[in-house]
Amino acid sequence: MSVAAIPFAIVERGIVQKEVRNHRYHPVFYHLSQAISSLPACLLLSGIVTGIVLGMTKLGSAASFAGILFLTFYCADATSMLIAHLSSDLIAAICLASGILGFFTMVMGFLVVPSNMNSIIRWAYPVPFMTYSFRLLMYTQLNGKEFAPGDNPNTTYNETNVFNDLNDVLGNSTEVELNGNQLLKAFEMDNVNVKRELIILAGWSIIVHTISMLLLTWKNYRSRRVFIYSDRSK
Repeated sequence: MSVAAIPFAIVERGIVQKEVRNHRYHPVFYHLSQAISSLPACLLLSGIVTGIVLGMTKLGSAASFAGILFLTFYCADATSMLIAHLSSDLIAAICLASGILGFFTMVMGFLVVPSNMNSIIRWAYPVPFMTYSFRLLMYTQLNGKEFAPGDNPNTTYNETNVFNDLNDVLGNSTEVELNGNQLLKAFEMDNVNVKRELIILAGWSIIVHTISMLLLTWKNYRSRRVFIYSDRSK
């Protein structure tokens, strides 16, 4: 969803460049305004998604779920803004953002646990912000909890069979109940430090926004000899 912000940033680029060259404002303040204005949108989106997901599932910890989603959306938006500043073509920027976020999804530990990753890409596991958001979501939902199949007549599958299959994978006995800590250990997420990972998520977005501001400052330095006179000078 964050890729949808790229067209707006590229469409505004010509206007921003004209205003910056007319010394109306510095590009750093433009980016700061974009970063601040995206906060309410990310907050609203995280609230809507939390309501939908928790309303359809048996997940708990609504506040922590919404907070983690908020930081995740903000990191994704910061990444899209950086890519929009790097690329001069709309289609290329969207493709690049989709490729980078898709790569993040593959190495965040959901499809393949870190210990089973190829040595060539194992280094990438701690890089994506999705790694930390996935670890936080798993830990807050599974740590110290026991799960048992419910009697829901609307399900299209047999929950008891699903739980038994998961227990077979985890090497448990034939008991139907599932232990959340065992699932975390299977995903290699039993050592999550919630406060530390939240700080990393927040820091990730700050670092990306800082890179964007440095990039815009460098671009402005290169082109500051070009001056476009505004209507005010007439």
